[in-house]
Amino acid sequence: MGPVLLIYFGIGSILSIIINIIVYLFSIKKKEVISIGKIISRLIFVGYLIMLILVTLIMNYNPSIVEKSNLIPFVDILNNIKLYGLFNGLNQFGLNVIMFIPMGILLPIIFKKKNWNFKFALFISFAITFAIEIMQFFTGRAADIDDVIANTIGGAVGYLVYNVIYKLILHHKN
Repeated sequence: MGPVLLIYFGIGSILSIIINIIVYLFSIKKKEVISIGKIISRLIFVGYLIMLILVTLIMNYNPSIVEKSNLIPFVDILNNIKLYGLFNGLNQFGLNVIMFIPMGILLPIIFKKKNWNFKFALFISFAITFAIEIMQFFTGRAADIDDVIANTIGGAVGYLVYNVIYKLILHHKN
């Protein structure tokens, strides 16, 4: 992990702890009982969101880069494969998939809804990443349709991982 990511990790961790302490204090005031699992999952989720914001909207700020935004699917990936080879050409796409796997795992844990399913997870992952890419126009980052595709895939993979783990735990309890 590079020095900038370590700094972002520290910032994300500290802000997550502060935000969760505030939420916890309000919960105590309302006399809500919160399990340690819920506290830990909220802590991880808020830290993840802060890191996601820092990495996707703040890191590598450059106002002139908006002109290099890509709105045609897979063009940048194919160009990168031609220039750098298959592995290096797919590197950015793969990292974007990996970056959203925690989103697909954490959302159904944090927001216990009975209507969570693969399509809903896919939609939420798409909506969040689409919003991030739109905001990148205003934060000096290049928006890229390939990032939307990769992040959506990552969120879906994360949801599938969550679903498998959930079913294994549920099956193990029975």
